[in-house]
Amino acid sequence: MKTGNCFEYNPTNKESQRIQETLFHEKQTLIENCLFGVDINPNSVKICRLRLWIELLKSAYYKVPSPLGREEGGELETLPNIDINIKCGNSLVSRFALDADLKQALKSSKWTIDSYRIAVDTYRNAQNKEQKRAMERLIADIKSDFRSEISLSDSKVKRMRKLSGELFNLTQQQSLFEMGKREKAAWNKKVTTLTQQTKKLEAEIEEIKANKIYENAFEWRFEFPEVLNDDGDFVGFDVVIGNPPYISLTKLKMESNYFATAGYETYSKGADIYALFYELGGQILKQQGYLTFITSNSWLRAIYGELLKKHFIKNLQPVALLNIEDIQIFDEATVESNILTLQKRPLTESFAVVNLSNDYILGNSLSEYFDLRHFQFTVPETNEWFIGNQKEGELKLKIETNTKLLKEYEIEINRGFLTGYNAAFIIDEAKKNELLTADEANAKIIKPILRGRDLKKYSFQFDNYYLINTHNGLKKDGLQRIDVENEFPSLYEHLKTYLPKVKKRYDQGDHWTNLRNCAYLEDFEKPKIVWGEISDKPKFAFDDENYYAEATTFLMTGEKLKFLLGILNSKVSEWYFNLIGTTTGMGTNRWKKYKIELLPIKEPSKEQEEAIEGLVNQILTEKKEDPNADTTALEAEIDELVYALYGLSEEEIAIVENS
Repeated sequence: MKTGNCFEYNPTNKESQRIQETLFHEKQTLIENCLFGVDINPNSVKICRLRLWIELLKSAYYKVPSPLGREEGGELETLPNIDINIKCGNSLVSRFALDADLKQALKSSKWTIDSYRIAVDTYRNAQNKEQKRAMERLIADIKSDFRSEISLSDSKVKRMRKLSGELFNLTQQQSLFEMGKREKAAWNKKVTTLTQQTKKLEAEIEEIKANKIYENAFEWRFEFPEVLNDDGDFVGFDVVIGNPPYISLTKLKMESNYFATAGYETYSKGADIYALFYELGGQILKQQGYLTFITSNSWLRAIYGELLKKHFIKNLQPVALLNIEDIQIFDEATVESNILTLQKRPLTESFAVVNLSNDYILGNSLSEYFDLRHFQFTVPETNEWFIGNQKEGELKLKIETNTKLLKEYEIEINRGFLTGYNAAFIIDEAKKNELLTADEANAKIIKPILRGRDLKKYSFQFDNYYLINTHNGLKKDGLQRIDVENEFPSLYEHLKTYLPKVKKRYDQGDHWTNLRNCAYLEDFEKPKIVWGEISDKPKFAFDDENYYAEATTFLMTGEKLKFLLGILNSKVSEWYFNLIGTTTGMGTNRWKKYKIELLPIKEPSKEQEEAIEGLVNQILTEKKEDPNADTTALEAEIDELVYALYGLSEEEIAIVENS
């Protein structure tokens, strides 16, 4: 039996037997006393337990080696019940806080924390099934007692007991004198109030008990006696490691409602669930303990990441960050990720960072790469944590200095049109012609529409799709909605074919045939910049032909649009957005409003503005004549003007060009 490259177990050799026994018991000690785990997936729990048993089995030894050899009658050492260290449950959901008082529970029961630890240790090393099952029952009884006693200390339970006592005294105690009318009315009122309050609290307590969210709740407070002191206080773990799931909380309705009220300070509606795991991981750590997670790196640039960064600054000092973008080192990873190590203490100093780039050779040591390439990152005063090298950081700062943010211009940025059910309200050319043949009046509210996929750099390729604009009214018109059934009967018949889905949609107006309220409806018929939310490159198009835009796009109206269009489509802005923008994790950026608004724009001279706008006009003219016209030479001229606008040196231009 081999346990490594340099040792082969020989049970007939005393020294070999001694080494094998030592290996086995050292591994057993480590697994039993140092490794604990929780997962919501029962299969993951089984696999983890199995892998730990296999690790022990590698060092298993024969208690009674046979003189004829290991295969002939030898008896292997029994494997311990280490399954108790790896438990199944929802680690983010608990009925009881980590600081819930166990002292009363210990006082009221015959158990001590030491007897709890002994029960767990006896279970691990049970000599037979009967002893194992007896310990299972004992551990369940201990935890049940803890659960019951902590529940009695709950504020709702205490309040209900108090109200019940008052109600009992009012209704059961006999009065020496008969009450008058006024006293009787006051008594009835108080009894009614106490009864209602008691019933309400009872209902709330029962609702909590019956809530499905608690079906797999994991009680960190008392599940692992190894991290409790003798008074039952939760001390915590020295190290927490994990690979939390990456799921938007918007996809977890029931759980998200729970998390919203469970006291998680990193919670926001649009957050990813791994943010909560960072917070919980820090909570279950000892002071000065370490946490290492592999997660998506979207927290660096997403809005919800601001709450997580604030939490780190207050509670967890980052120690090392390996940021992984544009290179896949984990076979199953479909998002850009990072490996982050934190220590449980407030953030007070810089920390080591590496951006894993294309020069990393798969299979080589990540730790060696980190040691060679890391640099110190100092947390800025803003929420923008740019993880880049020194030269890139200096260039970013230069681009931002003495500028005006895009949102400070006289512009409006809005999302494209939400119909709630595109199949009914967005039609192709054939359906449009059919509806116009049925009634020419339909042309009044059938509008050409652009989708994200139709947009290109400076131009667009209209794909003959149209919006049935059954709007819910305009503010300037006193919100008079379109009466589709009476004004446009053929359109009404068309929409009826999509019942009941069109009627059940969330985004709708006062009547199921109406589109949702849109305060900026008139902006669609103004000159505007339009772009898709998801794109690998900047694709800001210009429209002055009254096209509408669908929900996968954004539109900008206001001042200096052609000058701004040149800036937005430039290599400088592309480079800058690649630093601060959020990504899909699949190599494409999300060109969302709140990030676009942060583009720093140098105030141009009149000559600079006119020069950029003149080139943009040339491009737009050529693209109108032929959407596929090659305008790269003109675009390159704009890039040169933008470099000059920001005062970039040849070295800085090279950083942008080579990124």
